[in-house]
Amino acid sequence: MKLLTFLVLFLPIHIYSQDSLSFNYFDQKTYNLYINNDWNELIKTSKQAFKKNYNSYYLNMRTGIAYYNKNNFTKATKYFEKASEFDKNPTLQEYLYFSYLFSGYSYKADSYSKYFTDTLKNKCNINNRKLNFIDVYYGSLQNNDFDKLVNFNFIDPNKVAAKIRFNNTFNSFYSVGLGLNFSQKTKFYTNFSHLNESKTEILKTPYSIDTFENNTTQNSYYFNLKILNNNFTITTALNYLSITDVSHQPKSDFPFSFQETTLKTKDFVFNLNLEQKIKNFQFGVRGSYSSLNEHIQLLAEIEAYYYPFGNLNYYINTSTAFQNITEKTVAVTGTGRNSKTSTTKPFIENNSISKIKIGAKIFKHLWFEQEIYFGKIVEYNSANASIVYNEDQAILNLYKTNLIVPLNMRLSFFASYSLSRRQQIYYNYDIDPQPLPPKSNLITEKKEILINNSSITGGIKWNF
Repeated sequence: MKLLTFLVLFLPIHIYSQDSLSFNYFDQKTYNLYINNDWNELIKTSKQAFKKNYNSYYLNMRTGIAYYNKNNFTKATKYFEKASEFDKNPTLQEYLYFSYLFSGYSYKADSYSKYFTDTLKNKCNINNRKLNFIDVYYGSLQNNDFDKLVNFNFIDPNKVAAKIRFNNTFNSFYSVGLGLNFSQKTKFYTNFSHLNESKTEILKTPYSIDTFENNTTQNSYYFNLKILNNNFTITTALNYLSITDVSHQPKSDFPFSFQETTLKTKDFVFNLNLEQKIKNFQFGVRGSYSSLNEHIQLLAEIEAYYYPFGNLNYYINTSTAFQNITEKTVAVTGTGRNSKTSTTKPFIENNSISKIKIGAKIFKHLWFEQEIYFGKIVEYNSANASIVYNEDQAILNLYKTNLIVPLNMRLSFFASYSLSRRQQIYYNYDIDPQPLPPKSNLITEKKEILINNSSITGGIKWNF
């Protein structure tokens, strides 16, 4: 009975006391919590004030600083933006700039910084130079099953001729990239890369087994233009590939002879990507049109990033791409002025490729990423068409591990290791001696085995 009386008397008084809390009460309490660095209680108290429709520069500023110190930069941004409606002093501008930067709104940070004084720009290490950054990468490609392939036993020894071609144990590539600021909302990136793949080719007939060493070189010219508008980004990209491939082909006019051939091709990928950032999420949709290996590829992809703690320290990235591949053939009918050129696109295949990437900051200056791809990767492109998988040997499984080491605001190091399981293609040839006298026609049989490849890449990026 005494307890019941206590509750009946206490509750109305307590409720009345909470209802009568004034703006000065919340202003003073959040100030004391701010002085004591009690960020959790400060956030709790400020939420109570906002529910009562109390609002001021200091309430928003203290709440933003509380979230900032908890590394939830996405929520910190929200309250700093509200505080800026009351005042735009240098302290607020500095906090808001770094909140944008550390929550993934780097383009918003750049755009916002144009209002800064020279003193504040120097303090935040900001410059408005046209040259934004330079990056350099070097990598090696490893054929893990080289010995297995060198000693390969052709499955069908009764074929007149057989051919298998594969990468050697070590191949290399390098790239140099340049980032430019056309304006606060327009960014441009260009990259040149050179790939050299030395290859071993084994050619077998009933009379001999011949081994040839040849190679494939590829020069890639990549251009990327990004236009920024608040939380919305439009990116267009073009990757132009110049390829020279040396190989050996069987001669149809003489059964057991092979000749060296050099094939030069010009391929390209055109890419369009749209991205929207909403709170802790970033959504994207992209499409690409490409011409690789005399095939036409159409690709549509949806992608999402999730930052669970409102910063770049932890994130999950997923994407799914749908790909259609057709063969481009050109036929000429008629002669002279009556000739007509027509292009047909026979269907080859449809593919679905999914990716999941998990990233985390594991030390002060070390980020770790793990990527896994699912689906058949053939004549596929990723990362806004900057990476092109244009070999005709499909990748069935792909795993990547990335390390990112930002030493400071200007200098970063990168390292990446990938392991892939691929289809290794080889061909059996028959020589059809009919009709007589022999006028041979090649009959080709395509076969495959599974092999493992790996690569190691390292790079450096310097921000100006």
